[in-house]
Amino acid sequence: MTAVLAAAARAALYGLLGAALVLVSVAAMLFPAYGPQGSWTVAWLGVTAVVVAGCGAALEWLGKRRRGGA
Repeated sequence: MTAVLAAAARAALYGLLGAALVLVSVAAMLFPAYGPQGSWTVAWLGVTAVVVAGCGAALEWLGKRRRGGA
């Protein structure tokens, strides 16, 4: 039963991270196009880069756990 719950939690987290990655990517395209220009745009792009890198690292870690490599 514990393995089933762990697998369900990993699948949910995997889906949430994937959705967050898509939403941040869309927002990263729309904010510079329609938002204020200047230092806020540079700050937004920095935050976006950190979030995307974090989601990518988490997805890679989850993939390794799913394959049994971690």
